This record gives sequence, C-alpha cells and structure tokens, in this order.
Amino acid sequence: MDARHEEYVAYYRARMERRAESGLYPESAAAAEAMHDALAGCARLEEFRERAPALAFACEKARVLDQARARLAVWQELGEDVRALEEAQLIREVPAAKDAAELHAIVRRASKAAREAITVDEFHRVFIDDLEQLEELEVLERAEIPARWKAQDRAYAEREVAKAREDFQEKMARLREHVADARFDVDVVPAPRHRRLMPFPDAVLQRRFAAFRHYRGV
Repeated sequence: MDARHEEYVAYYRARMERRAESGLYPESAAAAEAMHDALAGCARLEEFRERAPALAFACEKARVLDQARARLAVWQELGEDVRALEEAQLIREVPAAKDAAELHAIVRRASKAAREAITVDEFHRVFIDDLEQLEELEVLERAEIPARWKAQDRAYAEREVAKAREDFQEKMARLREHVADARFDVDVVPAPRHRRLMPFPDAVLQRRFAAFRHYRGV
C-alpha cells in the first residue's frame, strides 16, 4: 500500500468515525465504513477503481436519506406539515434509486413539489396581512357616532370589502401562474404553523377570522 493509498484509507476512516459519532448519519456511517473497508482491503489503489463508482453512489444515497430523516424529525417537531412533505417523499423514493442520475431526478422532483406546496401554503398567511385592516373595519362598525355618519362609514367598508375581494382573486390568478392547481383552503389559515405567527389571543383571532372570510369572500 503506497502513501497515496494510505491517505485515502485514513480519509475514509475519519469520515466513517465522524458520521458514526454524530448519530444523525447512520446510513452514511455504514456507507463510509464499506468504502473504508474496500480501500483498506486492496493491496494496490488500482484494484479499487472498479468498485469505487458503486460505493460512491451508496455514500451519496445514504447522505440524502440521513439528511431527509433528520430534517423530517425537525419539521414534525415544529408542526411544519407542508415542509415535511419533501423529506417524506425522499424517504419513500430514494431507496429505489439505481444510479446517480435516478437519485438526482428524485431529489429534483421532490424539491419542485415541495416549493410549490410551500408557496401555496404560505399564501394562506394573507390573513396575517389583513389583521390591521380587519381591526380598522371592526372599529368603524362598533364606533358610536352620529347617525348621519353611519351611512358614510358603511359605504367605505363596502368599498374596502369589494377591493379586497378583487385583490384576492387577482392574487389567486397570479399564484396559479406558478402552481396551476393552487386553491385556497380557508381551514388551513388557523393551522398551528400559521397560528404561531399571530401574537393575539384566540378570542380575538376567532373574531378576526370570521371577519376575514367575509372580507376576502372565502
């Protein structure tokens, strides 16, 4: 075993040990161990060449799986159901990949689907953007003012609602330019992943949510 060969063996030994120590990369640790053992078992580095592509692919495949499992655990802990979809898809599909081209196609497909799903999901945060305007409309509705001003305030509120509904439809049309089958599910708005971004008591949000449905026509 020449010096270069020894350096490769040492590198994969260190890589194997680092992966094993982290606890987050069990598949990668096993793949690195297989790479190390194959290198260490060769008398000459040239003997390793035929086995190298398959072992390198196994390392890459293992890395994708380990990262997907680690990220999935984080998204699940945070209640990020939509962001977890990419990792779940990778965990389902990556084991069947037969070569690097197929693996990369799976990763690209999962990433594209996730970006679209996240884009649609975060569009539901339009409710957060509307909170200030909803409060203003509620103040107008509850304000104790002379009767002669009531009609004016009501007309203003109706104009604002009409503009908001038109704006909502325009935004949905733009969203569908990127995600053709995008739809707005009003039940998604109060989901925990969105709710934690709203620093208001539940009672206030429930009132605003009812007003939001009328305001945006959803």
